[in-house]
Order: sequence, then C-alpha cells, then structure tokens
Amino acid sequence: MAKRCIAPFATLVNGVPRVVAAGAIVADDDPAIAGREKNFEDIASAVARSVAQVEQTTAAPGERRQGPKRRH
Repeated sequence: MAKRCIAPFATLVNGVPRVVAAGAIVADDDPAIAGREKNFEDIASAVARSVAQVEQTTAAPGERRQGPKRRH
C-alpha cells in the first residue's frame, strides 16, 4: 500500500539528497519513510477524508434544492 506525506522533509537516501513534499505519494517500502512514519498517512485514510468532504453541486433527478434566499 502507498503512503501520502503529510509533513514535508529533506533527507539523505543512500547518500543522495531527497526532498519529500507534503502531498507526495510514496511506496510503503520507500527508504525515505524509515524513521519518519509520523510524516505519512495511509492512502486509504486520505481518500476517505477527501471523499467525505465532497458536496454534491447539482440536484439529483426529481430533487429540489434550496438555495440562499434572494433579497429584493
């Protein structure tokens, strides 16, 4: 399973500098994760949170939506 970075950081991986930005997706066996597990979350958690915040913008067939009251 992949991981999503929630806190950016820079590190050396096998002597090579590497920057991992917030929001970056990395494999769960990536050596950059070792010792920095708190900087990552499971992809499933990130997806579940983002799906829960999506609002339907149009009415479904047969549905009436109430908008803001108009001022005259």
